[in-house]
Amino acid sequence: MKKREFLTMALAFASSAAIYTYTKNPFFSASPEEDESLDSYTIEDFFLPIENQVKPFKGQIIEFFWHGCPHCKSFAPKLEAWEKENNFVVTKLPAASNPEWRADAKLVFALSKLTNDYEHYHLKLFDLKEEIGYDLTDSSDLKDLVRRLNKEFPKYSLSYDEIQSEFDSKALNFFVDKLASDIKKTGINGVPSIVVDGLYSNHPMLDHDEKLISIEYALKNIISSNRL
Repeated sequence: MKKREFLTMALAFASSAAIYTYTKNPFFSASPEEDESLDSYTIEDFFLPIENQVKPFKGQIIEFFWHGCPHCKSFAPKLEAWEKENNFVVTKLPAASNPEWRADAKLVFALSKLTNDYEHYHLKLFDLKEEIGYDLTDSSDLKDLVRRLNKEFPKYSLSYDEIQSEFDSKALNFFVDKLASDIKKTGINGVPSIVVDGLYSNHPMLDHDEKLISIEYALKNIISSNRL
């Protein structure tokens, strides 16, 4: 695929505020207020080093998730509240690291392209995955999910055929494959996971509150200091 074609595709699938952009996080608004309590920590308290910087993730704080993960589901509203309080949007990316997660990633990017408002669906997809346990590789489950989403959010009137067309498109599949390849380079093997600047991944045993503290630490001590 030519570079120009890839960039066009990336822009198409990166239409939502917190979706994979292959650029620096554009939602960096301000440095967090000085918090002396963070001064007692070091990077090693929260993060493991990534051997080689994953360049597409440079300059960003990213949460990798899967809608079928109960820990991601319980973390999502905490993260949303933290974002509002701190006036900062953490980039949220689906962890396309195995076939089931890959299907979820395709749904995320299809919704992002077709509605330009993926965030509209983010929390509800956790609820529906828990409630009906949809399998996105099953066409009948996907049709049922589209019906449920249209019932919950009639604003966009999603079409199953349009979503299936995106699922089958070479552009989306190439994009998800590239994302999966970049995620593999970070060494993360579970979700939710936080990756900072393409250089650090959080300790897998951090609880939700510790993850939020790690984001504050990264924003103050890594992203702010590296900002161009």
